[in-house]
Amino acid sequence: MSLSRVSVPAVFAPIFVGGQAFAEGEGAAHPGFLPQAFRGFITQDRIVLALISILVCLSLVALVHHRMRLRRRALRQQISGLSNGARFRLVDAVVHAAWRRRKLDDVRLRRALEIARDATDMDYDLSHMRELALRADRLILPLNFRWMRANLDRTEKLVIFNAATSVIVASGRLTRADQRFLGNLSRGLGLKRSDLRDLARLVKS
Repeated sequence: MSLSRVSVPAVFAPIFVGGQAFAEGEGAAHPGFLPQAFRGFITQDRIVLALISILVCLSLVALVHHRMRLRRRALRQQISGLSNGARFRLVDAVVHAAWRRRKLDDVRLRRALEIARDATDMDYDLSHMRELALRADRLILPLNFRWMRANLDRTEKLVIFNAATSVIVASGRLTRADQRFLGNLSRGLGLKRSDLRDLARLVKS
């Protein structure tokens, strides 16, 4: 007997509603049979779930970035041989300032070495500064330097800021990237605009 001649009974008997066939007993209704408001609710629910997923992913990325930043800072402190005080924060600021156009600038690095040795009485050499700078944060935001303001007075903050500025100007005029860096550093340290009048005159010169 040919299979084409075998009559196979249907599992579900079709029911015709509004000119469309629906199988009786099926678990999901035809989308066209759902009310318009209900279909809109499903769409909004999916959008909310997508937004929540994006926020969770961004939070995880931020958490990983924060932990990596803390780990790099701990390594810099270990290399510097200093406790977490004004001296280490000054050294940390000048090695961050040694970067220029995504690469270490030798002139800036040497100036950072001079400042670090004078300010800390540590017997640093150029290799120390390079090791510190290679572990500096490359994505610079105001939050990167916010930790520096803790337990520092206005004078100490200005000394750190002026030290970083001295490293940057050692290689010539300030670029826009340099200005952004100094702006982020000043906001991280919690300095006010009135504290930066000398910098404004320097940028215009």
